[in-house]
Amino acid sequence: MQASNWNSLLKLLGLIVMVDGKVYHEEVDAFTMAAIKLQKTLNPDMFLSQMMIIDWFKNHRDSLKAIVDSLEYDSHLIEIIKPIRGLPQKKQVLNAMISIAESDSFYHSKEHMIINKAARYWNVSVSELKLDPSRIR
Repeated sequence: MQASNWNSLLKLLGLIVMVDGKVYHEEVDAFTMAAIKLQKTLNPDMFLSQMMIIDWFKNHRDSLKAIVDSLEYDSHLIEIIKPIRGLPQKKQVLNAMISIAESDSFYHSKEHMIINKAARYWNVSVSELKLDPSRIR
């Protein structure tokens, strides 16, 4: 994966943290761990530390909130998903998104909406993911 696509990937993961309007430390921790796990799979030779990921989140928090609050939310989401559509590890990315969404023990319907839209855009069946639909609220 190209380094330039990491911004899109981190934005996609970061939206899951921001979309329910509350930022819990469990979600930020899950975001960090998911990014590190994906880095080891997607770019094992690339260096990405926990601090780098937290700094990225802090630096992009306001822009992520602006996307979540935007009337053109769907367009922004597609623009984030589009550059990384060639990833062969789409299921791993979607499962990372699910793990972030479930980390605060409250799987919000807006989190599900983002995951569902990304899966549909990437032609991945939601039934193939590690998702428990009964947890959506």
